[in-house]
Amino acid sequence: MARISKVEKLRRVNQIRQILSRGGTRSECLELAATQWGLKPRSADFYIHEANQQIVEDFSIDRKEYT
Repeated sequence: MARISKVEKLRRVNQIRQILSRGGTRSECLELAATQWGLKPRSADFYIHEANQQIVEDFSIDRKEYT
């Protein structure tokens, strides 16, 4: 597998994050990763983990800080 740029990594994490944010499942994320990026489940789990971390960080921000 070829290395990807930081921009491409961020784009992939954001796509996975969008799926998860609207209630998507791991299998949907795996399907996207396999069809669009040619990744196996183990590699796709990295992007799922990164997206989940971002979602958790967003929820931990105080509402006053956010606005």
